[in-house]
Amino acid sequence: MANVNDFGIKGAVHTYTQWLVTSAGTVLIKSGVGRLRGVFVSSVGASPYLEFYDSTGASSGTIARFIPAAATFYQFGDPVMFSSGLYISGGTTNFTAIYY
Repeated sequence: MANVNDFGIKGAVHTYTQWLVTSAGTVLIKSGVGRLRGVFVSSVGASPYLEFYDSTGASSGTIARFIPAAATFYQFGDPVMFSSGLYISGGTTNFTAIYY
């Protein structure tokens, strides 16, 4: 069944939320606990990057940073867990984050 992960809990169904960020994408996606499932990069500009923080701002808690390619879906095999919040800085990257 699509979008089902039991994580040790029988019958648990997770609904994924999508957040579209345009232009110079830097945004607080979610406050509090959650899981990042993947990111679709629709386009990139002159200085593309994606940096993920377990925080409500870009001050601390860096999870990962990489240089993305346009028209690419980056799916994380195991969801990336965050506890304080999910903040993404994207430079000149347009992306859609899939999280729950």
